[in-house]
Amino acid sequence: MKLRTLTLRFLCTVLLAMVAHGYATAQEETNPMTGVVGTFTRTGVSTDGIGIAIKRVIEATDKPEIFLQTRTITPADGSDISQLKIEMQIEPLSSRVLKYRVVRYKKVLPKAEAGDWITKEKTQEMVGVLQVRGNFHYSTNNLTEPAQIWIRQTDDYATLDAESLSALEPLTKTYVGRYDSAGSAAYNASASSTRVKCTGRTNATGTVLSFDWTMHADGAPNERTFEAHGLCMFDSSTGKITSHIYNSVGVAMKADLVRTGDGKLLWERSAKAPAGEIRELCLFDFSEPGVFRHSIVLRTLNGAVVDQEEEDIVLYLEKSDTETAEKQ
Repeated sequence: MKLRTLTLRFLCTVLLAMVAHGYATAQEETNPMTGVVGTFTRTGVSTDGIGIAIKRVIEATDKPEIFLQTRTITPADGSDISQLKIEMQIEPLSSRVLKYRVVRYKKVLPKAEAGDWITKEKTQEMVGVLQVRGNFHYSTNNLTEPAQIWIRQTDDYATLDAESLSALEPLTKTYVGRYDSAGSAAYNASASSTRVKCTGRTNATGTVLSFDWTMHADGAPNERTFEAHGLCMFDSSTGKITSHIYNSVGVAMKADLVRTGDGKLLWERSAKAPAGEIRELCLFDFSEPGVFRHSIVLRTLNGAVVDQEEEDIVLYLEKSDTETAEKQ
């Protein structure tokens, strides 16, 4: 019980320290206003249960920080299209988040309901926050509800950009090392001395990262090598970097990147294994140049803390990657 208490205290310390550096983000915007202008769409449902398509066109004006939005709602049942013209002020709230405020608006469609501009007395409470991530807008005026996700309309695909995975850049290299494993109750692994290798790469556009993790116990035949293959991407529906990992012991794992800072990546992982449900916090620590330290901060199996004696796995940048890094 004492060891478990110490483990939980350590976990809290790690989380509090990393909170100081903010939530895990897929990219750091140098100019949060970049990408505000354009045509964006989303779908929804009206209070009558009718499907609707919503389009908003945001244009710059000759006034600093003032934008004109044309919002059009088209019901799926063929009923009247509604349209608003909205003049809004948009300004940076932080390095990544924008604040918007409706200055005035007027109804354009249906024509029978069209009217003049409505200003201050009715718009003073129309404020919210907006974040631009590549071809996606995330906005809300109520933090108790999920953000609205708007997709930019392009001539082809509203793809991510390579910056969406910039936090994972250290994983695109190859690291090797040895590890004396104490075994694992969660993964039904015996104690052994193993050779470990991790190597990763991105696709041609830099929007998907794949990595391979292998552990080969001394004296074991090749067919009993532990292999894990992971795919990482920025999930535009949640605004997080997520990973799906499949391994040679028949366990499929999902991982969400929940914190980053100082070269550290904290993952929250979960899986269903033959032994039961696994949940863990796993820290990828690249803070020391040329070193990849893999730490299980906390692991539970069916709700019980397990594998508390597991030591960190320390890997070193493979020689070819070291030479490349030195030339950069």
